Amino acid sequence: MANTSALRINEIESNPEGEDSGFEWVELYSEESVSLDGYTLWNGDNESIILNESFQGFLVLTFQTLWLDNTNETVFIKQGDAIIDTGGPFSDNKKNKTYSFCNGVWGFALSTQNAA
Repeated sequence: MANTSALRINEIESNPEGEDSGFEWVELYSEESVSLDGYTLWNGDNESIILNESFQGFLVLTFQTLWLDNTNETVFIKQGDAIIDTGGPFSDNKKNKTYSFCNGVWGFALSTQNAA
């Protein structure tokens, strides 16, 4: 499996309906098959999660605890110290929408979790 610069953060749910804990998530996308060994996901509070999955298409990472802030949040995916992609900064006060990368720009839209 190749590691590819086509890997990107695709969608972020930091403020779901109801309780946030266990329902926040970040969706990654890669057109090519990619191994995430050596990659980490970071939030704006400088907290990280080690990634080790392999996937092609969409991969949704759900957080069991509160991991994303609803205001002034940024999410990074890194390989070592190199930032591969960034989502944010954003503030999510839209309970029925996610912060989504669509047509080359970030904005709030209805969730397309695990779909284009």
